[in-house]
Amino acid sequence: MSEYVPSPAEWVRDQVELYESTNGAEGAEMRGMPVVIVTHRGRRSGAVRKTPLMRVADGDGYVLVGSLGGAPQNPVWVHNLLADPDVEIRDRSTVQAMRAPRSGACALAWGRPPRSASGCGASPSRPIPTTRPTRRAPSA
Repeated sequence: MSEYVPSPAEWVRDQVELYESTNGAEGAEMRGMPVVIVTHRGRRSGAVRKTPLMRVADGDGYVLVGSLGGAPQNPVWVHNLLADPDVEIRDRSTVQAMRAPRSGACALAWGRPPRSASGCGASPSRPIPTTRPTRRAPSA
C-alpha cells in the first residue's frame, strides 16, 4: 500500500495512533467494545487510510459492519472497499492481509443484528453493508 494519510477526524487519528503504538494494549476499545484497525485505500485519493471498527469475530475471521451508528449514509470505508477490497486487519499485534468482498446486510451475517453492533439495523432507510474478509497473500 502507499503512503498513510491520517483521518481528518481527530478521535480516529488519536485512536489509531494509540492502538498501533501499543500493539493494541491501549486503544483497543471504543465505547467499551473491542475494536480492530482496518487499513484500506481511499477510492479517490489512493492514499492509505486506517479506520477503527468494532471487532466482530466470526470463527477465525471477522465481519466488518458498515452501520455508522445507524446513520442514514454508509461510512466512507465501505465505498473504499467497494473500489479496492484489499485490506489489512490489525487485531492487537496481529496484522492479516485480507480481501473484503461485499456480502449484504446484517441479517445475512447474523440472522438478526447483534446487540453489540452499535446501531446495526437502527436505520430503516438503508441496508447495513457487511463483509467477511478472507485471507490473502501480503502485498510485496
